[in-house]
Amino acid sequence: MALKLSYETPYGLTCADAYWRIKRCAVEIELSSVDPESDDVPTKTYFVTGGLEVFVSAADHTAGKPPIGGGTYRMPLDMDSTDMSNVVAESYKWLKTQAEFSGAEDV
Repeated sequence: MALKLSYETPYGLTCADAYWRIKRCAVEIELSSVDPESDDVPTKTYFVTGGLEVFVSAADHTAGKPPIGGGTYRMPLDMDSTDMSNVVAESYKWLKTQAEFSGAEDV
């Protein structure tokens, strides 16, 4: 699973059919701060953070060529409505809802 979306390198070259893939991802838990003198319990907020690799094309990725770019993402995670069996697939779905991934296609 990956995304196809145009990518412009830092040198100004545009790869129209760039292949974006999630290299790694992890679930993070943030605890809210509470007053130590109160009986309040900290609330938990969940996120998926991950790293992305960008290749000139899917063929370049398959051929073992190195990535030409990359980035990171941080997705809010609703533990009640997210399919926890595949957070990578959920991450790809979420990325496509973000403005910078507008027009991305599944590959």
